[in-house]
This record gives sequence, structure tokens and C-alpha cells, in this order.
Amino acid sequence: MPDSNRCFVRVERLMGLTGSQKNQVIAETQSVLARAGQLLGKKIPDVCVLFDLKGRSAGQFRMRKRTCEIRYNPSVFGLYFDDNLVNTVPHEVAHYLVYILYPRRRSGYRRVKPHGLEWRELMIKLGADTSVCHNYDLARVPQRKEQRFGYDCDCRQHQVSCRRHNKIQSGRGRYSCRYCNAELREVV
Repeated sequence: MPDSNRCFVRVERLMGLTGSQKNQVIAETQSVLARAGQLLGKKIPDVCVLFDLKGRSAGQFRMRKRTCEIRYNPSVFGLYFDDNLVNTVPHEVAHYLVYILYPRRRSGYRRVKPHGLEWRELMIKLGADTSVCHNYDLARVPQRKEQRFGYDCDCRQHQVSCRRHNKIQSGRGRYSCRYCNAELREVV
């Protein structure tokens, strides 16, 4: 039985992508990479494609342990499959291309912004829409709903996240008010 002082996050599961839809997304990712290689006259290395993204984002490019990954959200793709195939796949591939084409140099490098000029130019070359955010109705996509806990100090009340509450309860964390500097106390 769980400890009554600890809280847990519940997430509903939603039907995601079928195996054939995942294969379509992977094939489209490879197709966009190949098209980019032809347009740029460069050999573009393959990228790892995962379907493990959760939340409100349709896709994400990340560098993790020296491995480049493009992550797709199967819940969002499942609801808006065709639109994501056309818009999200090139969007994330463009982030990967920016990472490859504009490497960070130790001295004198200019930071490349995530949706900056280099990314927009690549999106235009790929013939894709340069908009940054989608406007999908995500009411049916599972969202984390964290319980908040009431704490107070000498000057006000605070709402503390589940993670911080658990740290305080286990003695692994102490938090103070940024205004009066008093330690937070749980409201009972």
C-alpha cells in the first residue's frame, strides 16, 4: 500500500499509432533526410526515431548521450496523423539538420536559436511550413495532472508540487520563501 504522505501522478492512456503508421512516420523521416541531403549536397547521417514523447508537443529533436533522437508523440500523431506527417516530421528533421550543419565551436561561435534563421531557411528549402507551434485540440491527449500541496511561511501561502512535497516529507529537501526567507511549513 502506498505511503499516504506521498502523491503519484496518474496519466490516462490514449490509443496511439498503429505499427503501419509508425512505419510511415519513419519512412517520411528518412525521405525528408534524403531530400535534404540532395538539396544540400551532403550525406546526412540517419537519426534514431522514437515514439515515446508525451504531453502537448507533437515532436522533439534532442541530443542524448551522444545520440541524436527525433521523438514523436504517438497520441498527438494518432489524432492528427496526416497533418503531422506533413508538418511535424520536416520540423523535427530541420532541427536535426541545424544541429549537424551548424556545430558549436569552442571559441567564437554564434549560438543558433532553435527556430532561428538557419532553421527557417532549411524549412523553406524543404518546402515546409515555418510555423513553430501547432494549434490542435488536445483535449483528448493525456496530460499530467499533479496534485499541489499547501504550505505557508511568515508572509504568504505557497502551492508546492508533488515532487517538492515528497522531498520535504522524506527530509531530502528544505525550501524557503523567496520573499521572507522563512522555511516552508505544511498546512495541516
